[in-house]
Formats: sequence, C-alpha cells, structure tokens
Amino acid sequence: MRSMLLVDHRGRELVKLTLFDRLAIRIVTARAAAQRAFARNRERGFGSPLAFTEVSVSSPMAVPPTPIAKVETTVDFTLAAWNTVATHEVFTVTGMVSAMEVYRVTESLVSGGAPTISFGREGSTAQFAAAQVHTNLVAPNFVNPGGTVATQASFDTYQARAGAYDFLDGLDLGYEILTAAMTDGTIVAACYWTPISPGASVVSGAGGVL
Repeated sequence: MRSMLLVDHRGRELVKLTLFDRLAIRIVTARAAAQRAFARNRERGFGSPLAFTEVSVSSPMAVPPTPIAKVETTVDFTLAAWNTVATHEVFTVTGMVSAMEVYRVTESLVSGGAPTISFGREGSTAQFAAAQVHTNLVAPNFVNPGGTVATQASFDTYQARAGAYDFLDGLDLGYEILTAAMTDGTIVAACYWTPISPGASVVSGAGGVL
C-alpha cells in the first residue's frame, strides 16, 4: 500500500497518509467545497434546503472507514486448490465489514490453454475486475479495479471504480477461472478491512468454491 508523508512547514514528520486516508481527505474536501458553494448561492437567493439535502445524500460514495486490519493470501497456481476452472475463495468474510482488495502478480500466470480470470465477490465474480486473458497477468504488476494491469495500483482507479471498495455482509472475496486451468504463477492478495458488525472478520481463504 503506497503512502504519503504529511509534514509541517518546517519539514517535521506529522503522519503518513495511506491510500484510504487520501481518499477520505479528497471526499471531505470536496464535500466542504460543495457546502461553501451552496451557502454562497443561498445568500444570493439561489438554491433551496431540498437541493442541499439531495447533494448530501446522493454523493457517489461515503467516506470509507479507516482500515484497522490487513490480511494476505498467497495464491499459488501450481496447486489444484487454486488453479482449476472454477471460482476460488481468497478471503473469507464473516459478518459485516468494509473491505478493499489489492492483487499483485509476483510470478506471471501460465497455462497450457487460454483461460481467463476475473476478480470479485461471492455472487459477482467480476465486480472488482472483469475477465481477461491470463497472459495479461505478468509480474511485477497489479490488477487494478476494472481489470487493467499496471506496475502500480492507481489511486484514481480505486476511487472511481464501483466495487473497488465494498461493504460486505458475509460475502467472500476471490476470483473465477474459465476455459482452462492454470499451471503456474503466483498472486499475492491483500485485503484491508474494518469490522462494522460485532465479531466481524476477514481471514485468508483456502481456494475453495467462492
């Protein structure tokens, strides 16, 4: 997870901002700007309380909770638990959580056929990233939300993609292989999550059916 260092005017370190922190700051800043603009317009006789209410509740995404935990799963495509034509569970979710996944290819994917792979959640296996040919997943690259593969995880892509940051209630996370099995390759998957309901958790899956 890339971070940004926040310093004061003398260059003294204050705090490191994670991707989540920067996302929250951008959204809060935008919301504050909208509120100031509305207040100015109201003083000039434009707008109405109803219009302001609509802006407040129809924001495309709420400020996400700061994640308090991280769990990693190593997906080894030499193993049958991970490489077959099927859905595969990477993270097991219990209860209600907020979660964001990061998929990093550490060894290029290999197959004797022409499989595709998509990433998502239980019931929607392409919600995070649409199906793409396995030859796109080469090391060292990240699978970004939407399905693009790049040398870094894009902050703007995570911010813009519906399904990149999820609120889940017992829905597990993982991927689906179609057409042919993988024979080699490795993906290291990370999940940054926060519990919402009491006792909620996210743990590493074992490659079973999603």
